Order: sequence, then structure tokens, then C-alpha cells
Amino acid sequence: MFSDFFLVEPLPTSLMYGFYDWRLVLLSFAVANITSLTSLDIALRVELLHAEHITAFPSKGVWIGVGALMMGTGVWSMHFIGMLAYDMHCRISYDFLTTFLSSIPAIASSFFALRLAIRKNSTRLQLILASLIMGLGIGAMHYIGMSAMRMPARIRYLPDLFLVSILVAVILSFFALMFTARMVQHKDQDFILQKLLSGLIMAIAICGLHYTAMMAAIFIPIPMADETAPGLSPEFFSGAIFFLIFVILAGYWVQLHLHAEELAKTQEKTNRTSHTRGILLANISHDLRTLLNTILDRTQLAFKTALKDDQRDHVTQIHRSAESMLAIMENIIDFSQLETDQLILEPIPFSVHQVTEEALKIMELPAKQKGLYLTSEFKDPLPPMLLGDPIRIRQVLINLIHNAIKFTQSGFIAVIVKPGTETPDRDSTTFPIHFIVMDTGIGIAREDQTLIFQGITPQATGGTGLGLFICKHLVEKSGGTLWVESDGKSGSTFHFNIPFPLCTPSVAK
Repeated sequence: MFSDFFLVEPLPTSLMYGFYDWRLVLLSFAVANITSLTSLDIALRVELLHAEHITAFPSKGVWIGVGALMMGTGVWSMHFIGMLAYDMHCRISYDFLTTFLSSIPAIASSFFALRLAIRKNSTRLQLILASLIMGLGIGAMHYIGMSAMRMPARIRYLPDLFLVSILVAVILSFFALMFTARMVQHKDQDFILQKLLSGLIMAIAICGLHYTAMMAAIFIPIPMADETAPGLSPEFFSGAIFFLIFVILAGYWVQLHLHAEELAKTQEKTNRTSHTRGILLANISHDLRTLLNTILDRTQLAFKTALKDDQRDHVTQIHRSAESMLAIMENIIDFSQLETDQLILEPIPFSVHQVTEEALKIMELPAKQKGLYLTSEFKDPLPPMLLGDPIRIRQVLINLIHNAIKFTQSGFIAVIVKPGTETPDRDSTTFPIHFIVMDTGIGIAREDQTLIFQGITPQATGGTGLGLFICKHLVEKSGGTLWVESDGKSGSTFHFNIPFPLCTPSVAK
């Protein structure tokens, strides 16, 4: 049995040799590359959709099956194109049943390898097992396909090169699957180069096994053998291969196109729902704001009357609660306007000093009530007048100072205004202003420093979580950037930098 497959005796003196057509060799690699890239892409897309809890049609298992069919067909097609590229100057045909059976290991191993490796929490052991399955499947396809050959020669293999061919497929499959698995784990990154690299490595694995195995093959001529043995001709394979590749690629393109249309319709429906929800929120918030302003007016009038101490305490609590609710309503209105893209900035000439001082004056009493020092510093040169929306700039400053007061039990809050890091030249029409709000509070954990700007309130901080989300969008709408620095233990420093248009004397008037 062993001697029927491997060459164990000395190398015969009479052997059959062939020559490669380099054009068909390149074509075999191109087919392996395209089908590998496509099948890995299918598996990646399905896993990402599954991770996002998006139901894809067909189901995940069916899509993995399509990817496996693509990969297996690519391996099978590459093998027979490679065989067509090797001209041995004799008539070669292929047994139909054996040829058909040779495709099964490639398709089956591709299915199990993709299912096992391309997942969010795949381990190194799973990747090793998947690459072993993939490499052995490619090898089984090749050597079964070789046994389907009908030619005037016996085929034996050199054991060392046979082993090398399997190792090439297993090792390179591991790297191709590993890169694809990493794309699932880092789904927020751009994958174009990684996809191309994964497809390229898998193609090298497939072609590497084939051409190494061909180096291991020894063709020993059989004297007086019939060169017209029945079987499938190479010409048949040429047509069958291109037809299969065309059908599978066309089917994948159609499914991808239909899925893209389905996602576009879903996105459009989501946008309409979001727009309607934003308008509804704005209308409700506007009505509630009117009622709260009425309550505030009445409590102000009540303060002017003769109240007992306990009555004054109750009215004070009502007034403060109404103020808090009004602030929340303002945030909801701004949020709904940002969500529906209805918030419009109104740039007018303004003074950076004046806007900052107004924000400090509003927050002076809350800071004093907590025993906190509220300081400010202006670093020249600062232009006397700039063009921007002072109401929104003041809103951002008040929100940042309010948060600093809220999470600072002792110490100070410092507001610093200075020229931006990129100081403009004389001919520039804009001037960047860098605002800094620094506190000695509880700090912000590193894992929360991104979440706080996404409308997500970390546990134990309270609030709606909309304030910083709105601040970030207001700053970005003004053409600037907002970020935070904190070691997570004590103190936070919020920065926002906005390039304001310079205000010419004619505009200022």
C-alpha cells in the first residue's frame, strides 16, 4: 500500500517530464486568489453581521456554506488549471467519479475551517485546528484529483516533498485565517489591506501545495499503455472550470447587491423613524419647557411674598427642581435638533473675554455653595472680536464648568482661554481659540473617556448623559474639536479648540 503511493525504490532512469505554460500558471494563481478573497470576505461579512445582531438572509450557516463552496471550487479549479498548465506531451483524461469526489474534501474542510476560525472569540487552538483541517482538505483534494488521471504512466510521490506540500498548506492557511479572524475582533477598523493579504496568503497556500506536490510527483512511463483511455478531457475541464467560477461569482454578486439594497431600505426606514422621533421630542420638550418657565415665574413671585421658613424651603426646592428639569429639557431639545440636523448656528461678532466671563458669572454661585474656587486666565494675544455663535460657546463652557462642579468635592475649577496651538499667520482669515476647563475632581476612567461623548453616562455619575454629547457636536459644528485628559484617579481637563473667523471692522459695525 505504501509503495503504491510513495517512491520507495531508487529513482528510475526512465521518467516522463513536462513543461509549464506560465500563462496558465498565472491564471491558476489568479483563480485561487479571487475565490479565496471572496470566500473569506463572505465569512467575514456574515460574522460581523451576526456580531451586530443583524439577521442576514440566508442564515449564517448557509452563507458559510456559500463561502465554503466558493473556496472548495477555487481549490478544485486551481488544481485542474495547474494540471492543464503542465504539458507532458501525451494524452491525459480524468475519471469522472474520482474527479467529482476530489472536490468534496476541499468544500467540506473549507466549511469547517471557516466556521471554526472566523468568529469573534476564536482562540489560537481553534485557528490551529482550522488551519490543519484546511491544509489537509486542500491536500486531499489534490492527491485524490491526481489519482483521477488516466495516462500512460504510474504516479509515485517523494515522501519528503509530500510532507512539505501539506505543511505549506497548513502553515499558510493558519496565517490567512488568523488575519481574517483578527478583522472580526477589530471590526471598527478598515480591513481593505488585511482582506487582500488574507486572500493572497490563502492563494499562496493553495498554489504552494499544488506546485510542491507536482515537484513530489514522479511519472514512471508504462510501456505499450493505451493513450486513449476513456475519461474527461482537458478541454471539458477548461469549459467546466470557467462556467463554475462565473456562476458562483455572479451568484455572490447578485446576493451582495440584494443585501445592499435591503440594508439601504432598512437604513432609510431608520432615518425616517429617527427624524420623526426627533420632531416629537422637540415638540414635547417645547411644551414642557413652557410649563416649567411658568413654574419658575410663579416661584420667583412667591419669594417676594411673606413666607415662613418651612414654606420658603419648600418653594426653594420647587424652584431648584424646576431649574434642573428646564436644563434637561434644553438638552433634549438640542439633542433632537442635532439628531434631525435642525440646529443652526448663528455667527455674530462677539468677544471671547465677555462670553467666558458671562459663563463664569452664571456658575459662580454653584461653585461658591460647594466651597470651590472658580478661577479664570486669559493668555494673550487674543483678538478683541471674533465671528461665531456666542450663545453656543457659552453653553459649552457652562456645561463643562457645571460638570466640573458636580464631580469636584474640594479644590478648584480653572478656566483658561488662550490662542490655539496653530497660531495663524498674518494673511489668515481665522484665529483658533483653545478653551480649557480644569478641575480637581474624581477624574474619569480611561474606558469612559470615549463613552461620555457618545450620550452614554458611566455608572454612578447620574444625569442624562446628553450634556457632553451636545457639547461635542456643538464644537464640531463650529469646526472645532473637544477632548478630555484624565489619569482616571483625580482631576480632569477638558479642551476644545475652535478656529473662529476674524471679525473685520465692517462686520463688527
